[in-house]
Amino acid sequence: MKFLFRSSDGLCLPQALRVQSEGNKVKLSVEQPGYDNAGNGFVDKVMNFNSAVDWADVVVYDVQDGPLPKEADKIRKLKPVVGSSELGGQLEHDRAFGIEFAKKAGIKIPEVQEFAGPAAFRRAKEFVSSKPKEVNWVWKVNGKAPSGVGTYVAKGGRSEMLRMLKYWEDQYRGEGISPDFIVTTKIEGEEISTEAWFNGRSFELPNHTLERNKFFNGDLGEKTGCSGNVVWATDKNAPLYRKLLEPLVSELQDKFVGPLDVNVIIEKKTNEPVFLEFSPRFGYDAIFSLMELMESDFGEFLYQLASGQVWSGQVPSGLFSGDVRLHIPPFPAKSSKEQSDEAVGVPIFGIDVSKYNPHQHLVEVMLDRDDEPVTSGPHGYVMSVTGRGEDVRSAEEAAYKQVDKIRVPNMRYRTDLADVIEEVYNKIEESGWLNNDSRPKNVLGLSQIFQRRAFRS
Repeated sequence: MKFLFRSSDGLCLPQALRVQSEGNKVKLSVEQPGYDNAGNGFVDKVMNFNSAVDWADVVVYDVQDGPLPKEADKIRKLKPVVGSSELGGQLEHDRAFGIEFAKKAGIKIPEVQEFAGPAAFRRAKEFVSSKPKEVNWVWKVNGKAPSGVGTYVAKGGRSEMLRMLKYWEDQYRGEGISPDFIVTTKIEGEEISTEAWFNGRSFELPNHTLERNKFFNGDLGEKTGCSGNVVWATDKNAPLYRKLLEPLVSELQDKFVGPLDVNVIIEKKTNEPVFLEFSPRFGYDAIFSLMELMESDFGEFLYQLASGQVWSGQVPSGLFSGDVRLHIPPFPAKSSKEQSDEAVGVPIFGIDVSKYNPHQHLVEVMLDRDDEPVTSGPHGYVMSVTGRGEDVRSAEEAAYKQVDKIRVPNMRYRTDLADVIEEVYNKIEESGWLNNDSRPKNVLGLSQIFQRRAFRS
């Protein structure tokens, strides 16, 4: 099979390399200039995406950014496509739309208000001021925002949020950006994501993710997207799948193909899952952990999904996958050109470029003129590594054993993930929401084995 991967910033390189390792032909197209060195020497890169579409059997989009959702819907009329769509873009980037979408499906949502336009900050201050002083609030951006402004959780009640609103108002005014944001009540509890992959008519491969996204140990510092996670597969009897994803089937039919992740907090007070956000894309770095678990072909999975088929593969029973993200300066900052140059051309040791390693997920990596692995930049997110275990702790510890094999000057990563994620898992397990959360058995029938062989040929 021939796969064309389409990316905004090259983050789907690990998926492309996995599919290529299975014997398929692969090309990678990166939309944004400055990111297109990722994968040089490892995978065939294409400069003209449109000219490569005719070549491909399947087109795979990794994100919902910029022009990609509209582009994907056009390509979907020509080829089987996994990933981006206009509905997916709305679910991810228009937080108010996503919250309303969840509410219509019967998912519990927090108290929320959207504010946009010239009077946004005045109205937001009035709204927060009208609430009890001890209530804590969460700020989330819709659309464009000033540099460094993102999700913020205020833990000091009304006064803290009012002070932050004044700060953000100055930031938006200083950069000439029209404000668009939401404010929601802070929910006390434990966070978990439930994902499944939609083939246009039904969901496949339900799974859960526990993730930490702060830069430093102890959940301190900047949000990074992800610093590490644990993933495990489940089935359609899982209570969280039935509560969060099953009700969405009718709304998604013929409008979306790809992974859909529902992020919730199991509220301490009510023991109910409360909606936070949708991630209708490859959930980084959870997709790397999921690939660690998949023993059947990932390329075949993508092909069957894009073609509207029921997936014929399986994942092992009773296993967890742990992930650790490895990075160098200037990560997590998106810095100036001079600072970004720090993340380009740095030697990487511990990678055997002659063969695919399923535990190493190369992101900002390329080969230099001597065919040695180096960082490609621009941000310093070098790679993630994964490992398996029979419980949360052993999975994360297996990932750390893979970390020990990699050396990069100034390499950094969190060292407390096994402790922190195990603690969260235990609390959610005590809530009862993981009861009957059975996992598929690792069994492939003869017909499936022959299908795999035919697919590879």
